[in-house]
Amino acid sequence: MHKLAVLLTPLVCWQCAQPDLVRVSHVQVAGPMDGSSVPVEFDLRWRNSFRDSVNWDGAWVVVKYRVEQGPWRHATLSPSPPNHSVGDDRGIRATLEPSTDGVGAFVYRTDQGSGPVDWRDIRLQWDHAVDGVANGSEVTVAVIAIEMVYVPSGVFALGDGERGDVRGHFHGLTPALPHVVTSEDPLTLGGQVAGRVSSNNGYGMNEPFPDDFDEIAAVTLPGRFPKGFGSFWVMKYELTQRQYGTFLNTLTDRQLEIRNPAIDGGAARPGIERYSLIAVRPFTATVGDRSAHFLSWMDGAAFADWAGLRPLTELEFEKAARGSVGPSAGEYAWGTDDIHVGRYAVRDAGAPHERVNNPGPTGNAVYAGTTGGAVWCWSCLRGPLRAGAFRREGATRTETGGSYYGVFDLSGNLVERTVTIGNAAGRRFDGAHGDGNLNARGSAAGPEVSRWPGSSNTGTRSQIIGAVGTGLRGGHWASPARNLRISDREFGATPDNSRQPTFGYRFARTGSRQ
Repeated sequence: MHKLAVLLTPLVCWQCAQPDLVRVSHVQVAGPMDGSSVPVEFDLRWRNSFRDSVNWDGAWVVVKYRVEQGPWRHATLSPSPPNHSVGDDRGIRATLEPSTDGVGAFVYRTDQGSGPVDWRDIRLQWDHAVDGVANGSEVTVAVIAIEMVYVPSGVFALGDGERGDVRGHFHGLTPALPHVVTSEDPLTLGGQVAGRVSSNNGYGMNEPFPDDFDEIAAVTLPGRFPKGFGSFWVMKYELTQRQYGTFLNTLTDRQLEIRNPAIDGGAARPGIERYSLIAVRPFTATVGDRSAHFLSWMDGAAFADWAGLRPLTELEFEKAARGSVGPSAGEYAWGTDDIHVGRYAVRDAGAPHERVNNPGPTGNAVYAGTTGGAVWCWSCLRGPLRAGAFRREGATRTETGGSYYGVFDLSGNLVERTVTIGNAAGRRFDGAHGDGNLNARGSAAGPEVSRWPGSSNTGTRSQIIGAVGTGLRGGHWASPARNLRISDREFGATPDNSRQPTFGYRFARTGSRQ
């Protein structure tokens, strides 16, 4: 037997308007479970899809299932593309690219174009026998989709040559010369020699956590560390409160004891710094597309492992923001050093469709200059906005705050957690993807996370127990403008496992096209 999927979080206004961010509907097991596999069928759509001659967006899709009323588990998909299909593409051809590890699949435009996509009757083959689900089992399935952007392989610059108010920035032979990344080969960090990566001796970095290399001491960044030259997918938007609520709704009560930020007297409460998730199951968010905050690194790593993704490195952060073009001194993610100054007013605040009523003509970002900073006042905006709040069709990068490749909020809103190259714990990262499964306590666990930041590094028993090896990039809603610059690394090697209203997440997956 099988059941239609339950909605892990309700969709907002599905019938009245096409959503900005990706939505899934009409999920079902589309056949009898009388063999080794069965199709899972669903519809998928989002508004601002694109593909050009350089790169494209898409949705990373994973399937979860439960047998009778048991715990939710991760479904193994067929790695063979012919086993997946789109029944009705509505005139826009779709490519289905399953991962070779069976964890999920990418769905994206086959041809160049832009605008909404509305793909009906997508079928992904679930190899349920691999997961040990017997024929005739009573199962419920759920489909989770995350918007991603494909970043192609190619050279890019680390650092922008700015010598003023940018801290710990990467550079080449001198602080005024960027370092050009030309391969995924090992890199020498420090030593002040041509061809090596330096960071201005860590000038201006958070004093307790500088880089462990400088003009005198050099270290090696291994070849396995993702450097951004090779292709990768990155989340188009920061992790949203809706997505984190969906994650929470698949956890056991025991797992929720450590993954729910609103329990045990935590600061996360509806209405506090624009947190809108309710505190108990089922977890719904008033403004589901608002970026998710009040999450520790252990929370974020658990989501990444559950979703089959991996952490983003700080080199990939700069590539995703700057692209393949030459850098501009002091640039933000939209490619210039101009940034809007002036308080934003939010229209329909607290409603699912809340919008900024008075964006500027250029350099829009959520930071202290547009929110009022960390102080309290009647007109101050304390907390993150909706993911990609300035995005609209036909707008330029400087109007939307979008990056070279079409990634949003890399400058401001919530600070980005990245894998640092500033210490050995970060440099051991090997780019392994999550496998969709957590341990009984709700932590990212297993051999795939043994080299992730904060890992206990005990092989098959490895789990994420801290944040050492992470850093913070891109600034947040209470940051000064300098921290929003692409090259700024003031907190680039600062580990912090606490739940702060300024911490956000964005994850990646290594591309198959090199």
